[in-house]
Amino acid sequence: MKGKMNKDKSSPVLRGAGFPSVAGAIGLAALLLFGTAARSMAGTPAATATDVCASNANPCNVTQIFDVADNATLDFGTRAVSVSGSGQFNFGGGSGTIQCGNFTANITTTNPAINASGAAAGGGTQSGSVSILARRLCSGGNTAMPCVDLPDCQLGTCGVRRCTLKTAKTCTSDANCQIGPCGSNKRCAGSATYVRCTTNADCDYGSCPTQLTCSNRATNPLNCASNADCDFGTCTGGSAASINLAGKIAGASNSPATVLLRASDSITVSKPIDVSSSLLDSDGGDVTLDAATGAVTLATGGSIDASGGGLSQGGAVEMRAGTDITINAGVTVNGGDFDGGSVDLTAGRDLILARSLLANSTAGAGFGGDILVDAGRDVSVTGVSSSNKTTIETSGHTDTDNFAGDGGTQDYTSARNFTLGANTRMIGNGSQPDGYGSDVFLDVGGNLSMTGTLTAIATGGKGTGGYLEAIVAGTS
Repeated sequence: MKGKMNKDKSSPVLRGAGFPSVAGAIGLAALLLFGTAARSMAGTPAATATDVCASNANPCNVTQIFDVADNATLDFGTRAVSVSGSGQFNFGGGSGTIQCGNFTANITTTNPAINASGAAAGGGTQSGSVSILARRLCSGGNTAMPCVDLPDCQLGTCGVRRCTLKTAKTCTSDANCQIGPCGSNKRCAGSATYVRCTTNADCDYGSCPTQLTCSNRATNPLNCASNADCDFGTCTGGSAASINLAGKIAGASNSPATVLLRASDSITVSKPIDVSSSLLDSDGGDVTLDAATGAVTLATGGSIDASGGGLSQGGAVEMRAGTDITINAGVTVNGGDFDGGSVDLTAGRDLILARSLLANSTAGAGFGGDILVDAGRDVSVTGVSSSNKTTIETSGHTDTDNFAGDGGTQDYTSARNFTLGANTRMIGNGSQPDGYGSDVFLDVGGNLSMTGTLTAIATGGKGTGGYLEAIVAGTS
């Protein structure tokens, strides 16, 4: 296997999706001096679910704009939420969570169902983290416990004490909850790990009560007397809950959004999710679609864009499905000088790729990104026509100083068959003058059929071709 030598990117940089890099660090510092997002809202304020609809409304019909308070959790229990007409959850530049049963958005206009972009106090725009959890009920326990997956019902053992002012911090005595004072280096002096502080109050986590809690639930801890109090069975009670998103998520900004959609059953996205960067020096955002027992479908019209700026990195898109993943719309995580982003797809059964996955560098001397595909049964890549091919690409780029970017990595695993059909192509080229082609790995438990093309070359005369490793248990 060839080795890759990365360019020197040792300049001070703040990394991570939605964080500016290189010169963007200067802009971020200026932003922090002015505080967080300047929330300019025009809708109805909503800090709790009862601000949106009555506590017994099922479904909760959202037909107007609700401005979600920063870091709010709108907990609808397992009641359904339906967004339609002029309805919208507006998170602005802040963060928040929607917890419910079935979540449906059906917006026929260009307005987003979820707005995750707002004005920043220092100028420009920014986004936070937005989560939607579609939950059913655990099968056991003395109280109704909502869940997306099994870990939500298995809360560990009963034996953990927690500080009263910071429940993530476990303790055995009050002394464990007092990690001050706040030193001149802005660090809590009594902490074994680095904890930033401004005043001594930041290092005061309260007291350590004698009450025991379940070990696996730090947020909103659950009091217990025995291990049985932490066992709520399996996530099979009530009705399975899905997310059907026929309304846009608008999370593009100078510091793009992180979007998490989790459902106990299936997720279908048929309108765009945009968490791309609007700044040259800002990374793309993150999107996670997690269907615990059902399928993930990116339907026609439901594209995902997590592209980064020309001096930054592409974002990250992750999909996990208990059954199948079907991609009928494009996924783009292109980046710039700090490389393409990543696409990670894991299906319990079949994985069907009918539209393109792009993780290229499109500016600077960035490398291509990473694409990982893993199916419990078959992987099938299908195309539309010779003029509209399905393309999976992780190519590098050449900058104005003629520095080259290598191709990225493509890794495919199928427990049964892998098919690269007609009018499809896998590309991972190194750029001129001396970029390497991509590393491509195929681990196929059944048969391998390749009608489409695979290209992992050096486009410049001083470069080196890519690397292909294919392990096929059946025929190829």
